[in-house]
Amino acid sequence: MKITKTFLALFLSSLLLASCTDTHEAVMRDQIEWLDEATSVLNNVAEGTTSSSEAAAKMKALGRQCEDFYERKEALSADATPEELLATTQQYAEHVAESFQKYLQAVEKVKESGKMSEELTSALENMDAP
Repeated sequence: MKITKTFLALFLSSLLLASCTDTHEAVMRDQIEWLDEATSVLNNVAEGTTSSSEAAAKMKALGRQCEDFYERKEALSADATPEELLATTQQYAEHVAESFQKYLQAVEKVKESGKMSEELTSALENMDAP
């Protein structure tokens, strides 16, 4: 599934930030928060409190935030040591995996509810587009 591979790659590779005040940890926290927000939007669709069309618009907005993650990663990648990247990955691996699993469950809930429109599917597939 394209969505699964894309998110996993994003979370495991985006450990860096753009400014001197940024840290590897801040990128991970921001990405986890971002994923949790996407999960919440999907759960609202499955529960009927948000329409598929509204959710697609929210997912498109979240997708635009991915560009920020990529830019922050690129800005710090030259200064990061492999040890720093590994330490950060290990520190957040469990939380990332937990959030990602919840996201995947939310996607399935929306599919099972019959509310996964073409518009929402497209928005999900393009969430990582820089």
